[in-house]
Amino acid sequence: MRDVSHAISVRGHAELHAALVLDPATGLVRGVAVAPSELEALVDACTAARTKPAGSLPPGQPDGVLCAAEPVDLVAEALGALRPAGVLPPITEVVPGPEAEDIFDSCIGYMAGRAQPEEPPAPEDWRALVAQALALWRAEPWARWSDEIDLALEVRVDGEATRHAAVVMGNAGLQHRSPDRTDGAGRQAP
Repeated sequence: MRDVSHAISVRGHAELHAALVLDPATGLVRGVAVAPSELEALVDACTAARTKPAGSLPPGQPDGVLCAAEPVDLVAEALGALRPAGVLPPITEVVPGPEAEDIFDSCIGYMAGRAQPEEPPAPEDWRALVAQALALWRAEPWARWSDEIDLALEVRVDGEATRHAAVVMGNAGLQHRSPDRTDGAGRQAP
């Protein structure tokens, strides 16, 4: 479940939440919903998961529910709303794997109109991207280059190079100030 207000807009609703129910054995989406509240989104997604088939999987009641730690209470409330007189299936707290996060991101991206990749990035691809972003942050190019300088940038991925024009923003007095950095005289460094 996520707040998706930044990515999806529905007239008349300032806040939107998305809930996704996956089949853990197959990764198929059993239910997805977007609603103004977390509980509404969960109830709608759980209703779809119970009543509509996902691929070749039949609809029906789950024997158990796997859930991230944060929304466990809301998931229990949503399931209780669907089975007011019945017994709830056991809810087990788990840490969602990267595949579940990729499926959720793709689903939200699709709803937001973002073009989807043919194959989602692997965890090692994300590690490489985060490592490169950290290296850029540590290099602080905005401290040396003005945004008036156009840079020729060559990006190589799997031996294939593409050329781009880039501008480093932040030198015009708008760069981030790190609270733990000082200049040689003990003053706050930009």
